Amino acid sequence: TYFLPFNIKGATDHWWEVAYMIKNQNILTESTQDLPELEKYKNQILQLIEINPERAEITIKINTEKLKEIGWCNRFPLYVQIITVKDEIITDSFNDPKPYENSNFLVGAMPVNKFLDYNSKCIIINPHIVN
Repeated sequence: TYFLPFNIKGATDHWWEVAYMIKNQNILTESTQDLPELEKYKNQILQLIEINPERAEITIKINTEKLKEIGWCNRFPLYVQIITVKDEIITDSFNDPKPYENSNFLVGAMPVNKFLDYNSKCIIINPHIVN
């Protein structure tokens, strides 16, 4: 689907299958298809490593081995779109700092593993932290 998950107003130009939300240090998931393994592995696939409010950063780890167990094939890029949201409206995006100026339409997603072979990836995200 191109509509954003978790009742966030807007859409994306990149089809998504699994979405994660970090809210008050809880990890929530939403999927476009029935993936029973997703609920089983959700805290193992995406792990919140650190929240640093002084630097407005969070550090997460994506375990690609667990993604493979729910059907992802690492011969294809793992695309990631990172956004911050307040009151179901996007306030910031990794690729587009002002998506709200374009009716909350996100353009582009980052391939975080293109041509790489690894078991997990640690990503530091530094958008605006919104409570």
